[in-house]
Amino acid sequence: MDNLLVRICEQQQGFIRKIAANEGVIAQFYQTMAVKFTEFNDVWRGLAEDEQEHQKVLNEIADQVAEKSIVLSGFEGYNKEDLDKLTDFIENHMKRIKEGKVTLPIALASALSIERSLAESPFFQQVHSADEELENKLRKISQDTQTHYNTIDRINTEVSSRSFR
Repeated sequence: MDNLLVRICEQQQGFIRKIAANEGVIAQFYQTMAVKFTEFNDVWRGLAEDEQEHQKVLNEIADQVAEKSIVLSGFEGYNKEDLDKLTDFIENHMKRIKEGKVTLPIALASALSIERSLAESPFFQQVHSADEELENKLRKISQDTQTHYNTIDRINTEVSSRSFR
């Protein structure tokens, strides 16, 4: 295999693993929400399970990129520092939730921000594969992320409407 192709696959594999690890942090965030904000426990646990599944699928994609030398298109302009900032944001808010320093409305705003960041990220908007199986997996994660945003937005609307009664 060509050295350039090997390097590209290794870079993409590393980056996909980083995104997968971020999905694991998001799963932990939702598990924390389930413990602290029990009114919506089932929703948070369901979101956490989805994020764990995304982590698993992304790690499988990273393996396939390496094993089959599949190059995904659309990585141009994707910034690892932005992903690090998102991970730091999630971990900071998770810590504050555990410490009891965050109300449900603030936690919901954080969750909406996280899901919006992912839904609008170049990775889920621009990265594609000629491999139909990988493309379908990427599309499913993107669709799930939008569903997560919509679910959290619905809860946020419900909680906000209570505040103004």
